[in-house]
Amino acid sequence: MPGFFLPIRNAGVVELAYTAALEAAGIKSLVTLTGPWINGLQVGGVIMAIKRSDKGALTVRLFLIIGLAVILMIDIGVASVVEKYAINSYARYPQKEKYQHKTLEGPFIIGAKSVALWLLDFAERNDKAVTALSTLFIAIFTIVLAFATRTLVKMARKQDEVTRIIERAYIKMSHRPPGLTFYNDRGTAGTITNVALTIRVNPRDEPLPKVPDYQEPNEAQAPNAFLVTDEQISTSQSLQIGIENVQGIHNGESWLTVYGFVDYIDKFNERHRGGYARRFNRDAPTNNLQFVSQPGYNYDRKRKNGEGHDWGEEAPS
Repeated sequence: MPGFFLPIRNAGVVELAYTAALEAAGIKSLVTLTGPWINGLQVGGVIMAIKRSDKGALTVRLFLIIGLAVILMIDIGVASVVEKYAINSYARYPQKEKYQHKTLEGPFIIGAKSVALWLLDFAERNDKAVTALSTLFIAIFTIVLAFATRTLVKMARKQDEVTRIIERAYIKMSHRPPGLTFYNDRGTAGTITNVALTIRVNPRDEPLPKVPDYQEPNEAQAPNAFLVTDEQISTSQSLQIGIENVQGIHNGESWLTVYGFVDYIDKFNERHRGGYARRFNRDAPTNNLQFVSQPGYNYDRKRKNGEGHDWGEEAPS
């Protein structure tokens, strides 16, 4: 474990400063004071052993420590010289110096006191200017505080919005066995308020309408179910196709598409609509109801004001 020796006086004064500097720099150190005490001063020095944990960071920290050490040595060195002069003066003129003894101070302490005294004197001589500057500072601080508060409010609202998105219910439609199924995929509980289901047969080269032409929902058949997380319910509806369309679907000339939506209210009283669309593919090896990729058919979105018939209702608590 490498170390170095700093020959200084007043080592007892330096110990706390060295320890604080080392702790601020994040370096584990061992500080040992050596030397006898003479007239209240310790002759000797401080031995520091520094553990090298990170060579790159250690170099920067050592520069910081050495800089602080140089400042302390200069300050203590000047104070020691002044003390020596004061002791000699007291020995020569004990009666004169008896009532003039002052605390030993280095140049940095003297400089700091001088600046403080100058500031106090300036404040006394220019009290009106200081008051005006203080008022201006308070006004600027108030404006900055208002902007900071506004930013915090925006952040809090954004955080609340994100939390609702994460925690809210996501109710979807599915063709899981035994039939048409509604399930709450994640988040908190939600309440189903309406369901619409439509069946369409069209030629294979003809796309679905850009905007889904849902059949008018049958409110009497809506489940009105309360679903907690990972809960599901099943329901059944009769959908009819003309006999003339069966042959086209069977030989692959026409598409049979089932699409619809489920309206629900989440625990935050937000209203949503989940879209569902699947297309019958007789050639599919397993699942013959395949996902419709055309935009506007499979979705989950917030409903517009007045969309749906549940705007006078609230989610159960």
